[in-house]
Amino acid sequence: MKQGWVSIHRSITENFVWRDKPFNMGAAWVDLILMANHEENKFPINGKLIVAKRGQTFTSCRSLAERWGWGLGRVKRFIELLESEQMVSAERTKNGTLLTLENYSAFQDVQNTNGTPTERSRNTNGTPTEHQRNADGTLTERNNNDNKDNNVNNDNNVNNDNKVVPVRYFPNDDLLEVTFKEFRKMRKAIKKPMTDKAISIMLARLGRLSTDPEEQVKILEQSIANCWSNIYELKDDTRDKKPKAGQSMEDIWGLGGIK
Repeated sequence: MKQGWVSIHRSITENFVWRDKPFNMGAAWVDLILMANHEENKFPINGKLIVAKRGQTFTSCRSLAERWGWGLGRVKRFIELLESEQMVSAERTKNGTLLTLENYSAFQDVQNTNGTPTERSRNTNGTPTEHQRNADGTLTERNNNDNKDNNVNNDNNVNNDNKVVPVRYFPNDDLLEVTFKEFRKMRKAIKKPMTDKAISIMLARLGRLSTDPEEQVKILEQSIANCWSNIYELKDDTRDKKPKAGQSMEDIWGLGGIK
């Protein structure tokens, strides 16, 4: 068996060669490695926070089928094959599947000849990508899943000790914080990434639309679901409304004056 390492940047998934479908099993396996979280990450699903740890990814057979150009049955059989070979474990829920790559560290923790982790990796320009050295000589590991976001706006601050501190826009509400992060990811996906100025404007608008954190989450989720670049007041779902005393369904639907 061949030994040694090659570095594959996640941007390969945006290259035309990676979009050639359908995938073979090797490409699908590498894709799962690329999808896995480099460090623990939280994201909202149906109003609840899902936690995916290092080496895990939350997905579904349907989304993988579309991603790989496979049929749904083939995806299910492939995941079952990986489970039987103890390459992954799958925790299935009604909202999707949490996949854990059993030997993720073996694929990602590059070591030098002395058995110690290499202090940094380099991108094609030769600049550090995986780690940043702090003032005390220690290394701060960066999450590759978030590196692309930092090309548009700075998601980190540096404190007085020159240590990287993640920016939190909603420090008292994890769900709102994660939902706003997903909104910014959606903006980038539709080719309308947000600058720091745009973020400030959007936060001010969100505060004007509502001061209730739960409603703010719903406002952001509404735009995420519809791929809207802006945020708006929540749409009233009149189907769920019940008539008040003395009020007819025609009044609820605004049909009172129609004959």
